[in-house]
Amino acid sequence: MRQGHETALSVSTEILMTKPWAMLASLVATCKLAGVNPVDYLAYTLRVILDGHCKFRIEDLTPWRYARPSSRAA
Repeated sequence: MRQGHETALSVSTEILMTKPWAMLASLVATCKLAGVNPVDYLAYTLRVILDGHCKFRIEDLTPWRYARPSSRAA
């Protein structure tokens, strides 16, 4: 019985970890398509969110907008 529990736990953990990795891979691919360094973009985006970026202007935080120099000037 114990082994079945461990297997179920292992499968559940694997499923839970798949989505975050897929999201990260998608983010990196989108950054590359936009010609943006994924690490720089993520650092910038997290900094802006922590500084209180308006949640109603979330489209301002897309890699496509980050790629434009005027979007980062402040």
